[in-house]
Amino acid sequence: MAVQLNDIIEIPASGWTDLIEIKWQQSMKQRTAKYYKVPFTNTTSGREQGKDLFIQEEKAEELKKLGTVKDSKLSLPVTLDFVNGQGKDGKNRWLVYHDKSRECFQHRFSQGVLMKYMTLAQEAVEKMGYYNLKGLNEIVSGLVGDKLNAMDKK
Repeated sequence: MAVQLNDIIEIPASGWTDLIEIKWQQSMKQRTAKYYKVPFTNTTSGREQGKDLFIQEEKAEELKKLGTVKDSKLSLPVTLDFVNGQGKDGKNRWLVYHDKSRECFQHRFSQGVLMKYMTLAQEAVEKMGYYNLKGLNEIVSGLVGDKLNAMDKK
């Protein structure tokens, strides 16, 4: 079963170096923010293991205050402050800790099937001699997709 509300997760207490840039559109404006990508382990028995937690750069210190450090691991509960993305089957759930007013689609964190098919469509249209649609992926991916889920969503 995927990580749930109130599960306890462990992440590295320090050494977060994998900083990635996330781009999305919101209120008809292009937005950009940096997130740390850190692996988490769910210590709650019987749950899926080894997924990613994306932490908004500006909220990293806030997150650290939610947990306790032991043996270079930060242990903290999954609260309503987290949101998640997952596969269509409800598995492979990963977490995001950020300002919840940000309306990013899941594929912004984990490029999925949508981008794959958009690329194929773009290539097919170009082979037929139509316009170069290089920017189409960026436009469509900013407008279409699955929203991040609240932790209390069933």
